[in-house]
Amino acid sequence: LVYGLGRLIKLRKRTCLILGIIVACIYCGIVGGDTPVLRATMMSILMCIAYIKGRLYQAKQALCICAILCLIYDPFSLFDVSFQLSFGATYGLLIWGKVLYERIQWLPRWLKMPLVLCVSAQLLILPLQLYYFHYISIASLLAACIVAPLLDISIVLIFVSTLVSYVFPISLIWSLVDVLLRISLYLNHVLGRSHSLLWLGMMHLYCVYIYYALLGLFTYFLTHKNKYTVYIVMSLLCMVATFGASYYVTQHHKDTIIHYIPMKQCNVLLCIDPNHRGAYLLIDAPDYIKTM
Repeated sequence: LVYGLGRLIKLRKRTCLILGIIVACIYCGIVGGDTPVLRATMMSILMCIAYIKGRLYQAKQALCICAILCLIYDPFSLFDVSFQLSFGATYGLLIWGKVLYERIQWLPRWLKMPLVLCVSAQLLILPLQLYYFHYISIASLLAACIVAPLLDISIVLIFVSTLVSYVFPISLIWSLVDVLLRISLYLNHVLGRSHSLLWLGMMHLYCVYIYYALLGLFTYFLTHKNKYTVYIVMSLLCMVATFGASYYVTQHHKDTIIHYIPMKQCNVLLCIDPNHRGAYLLIDAPDYIKTM
């Protein structure tokens, strides 16, 4: 966006890219240093530096460099939920995003793009999502098709109105942003209700192994153009079957199953007795939280 606006006012490419780096750093400082924000900022900076130096930009290499830098700064971020999900989802987009978009020809573009983004971002991290949150959102595709475009438009309008407001105070754009954000929040509230969530529990370890093996086969078949279409569908169905098998094992287990619930303030474990005869919630929290 900064590059496009800079080119509109006849700035040099190098100047536009340097301005892009500055704006990305300012945005990271304003929003906060969360892992997804740091990853996006570092990748944008690496991309701008590559174009300034006239080098070829490789997104996968940039993602690996960002992950290494984050781990050097804070090695314990490897165990952070946002670190794992952010880098995992981004790597999934880089692996399957372009290939899936080229293979899916029968859908219109306005539906194909959010579908591909949603599926490719979820493929690699689904077992992690179940490990941490135990739910799969059935309405995630609707959110990707409806809510995500509204948020993208809102971000662009906020950026443009922030720049324009220093010269011309325009309240109409801010009113439009307010309406779009209210609509997005309402849709998120509706789509995030309990009936749109499918509880599967923590995925069984053997099912995780089988899932990733099938995911490797799916990737192999997918990269061969116009071939192995039947095998692609079969591998997808088998991947779905692993979740069904894991759910069956979770519901008819003969041992105690422990579900980890991630929380920043404390450690929470949900212990379920065999055959769901009982459940216990163990909370290891500091004293000041227990007394609240």
